[in-house]
Amino acid sequence: MKKTASSFWSSLWQLFFPPLCYSCGRVLQHYENTLCLQCEISLPESHFAPDKPNPMQQRLAEYVPVEFATALFLFYPQGKIEQLLYQLKYKGQEKLSAYFGCWAARELPPTLFRQCTAVIPMPLHTKRQRKRGYNQVQGFAEKWATDLGIPLRNDVVWRKKNTRQLASGKVKNRWEEVQDAFVLYPITEMSDNHWLLVDDVMTSGASLCACAKTLLQIPRSKISIVTIAYRK
Repeated sequence: MKKTASSFWSSLWQLFFPPLCYSCGRVLQHYENTLCLQCEISLPESHFAPDKPNPMQQRLAEYVPVEFATALFLFYPQGKIEQLLYQLKYKGQEKLSAYFGCWAARELPPTLFRQCTAVIPMPLHTKRQRKRGYNQVQGFAEKWATDLGIPLRNDVVWRKKNTRQLASGKVKNRWEEVQDAFVLYPITEMSDNHWLLVDDVMTSGASLCACAKTLLQIPRSKISIVTIAYRK
């Protein structure tokens, strides 16, 4: 009886408040989820092969040794990905994080990342996470960890410096801004790990490199990086 009543109210709710596409605002069909198919097929996929050289990996390799690096999409100003990431970060649309995680699990070859031993979401400073209510890459990281069958670790590295918003364009030197921004938790016996560090978007790569360098302080560590988007 309870299940029937719940199903009734759910159907009634969807009748008056149908789910809408997070991108264009159109009503979603029963076979669509989060985005309508038209918006999904128009997303600018990067087509970066993680096991082959790509612009993202080449840029990161100038500053930090990375095993693999890839992004799902290309970030264009005022494009769909910028719009969706803005909703994810500033409009409380946390669901988009898991949506992108499912996309990554579907599109990226899992065998390439089987050597990774743990997934680490790019940490937010506690003040920013408290204000936002969540880490925007947590759902993305959780999907990755589940798909690969490896642990998700939020207890390895933390952000001790509340850096300014690097994407705002108001920071003159991104690399100086993130200098000494990350520190390892006082955990013992963390050697011999291949960390999969995930973030929402790579622009200059300053934050990713700073966090990766901190993780590489752990003996015999390796780093691979996956982001939702890459900005040329």
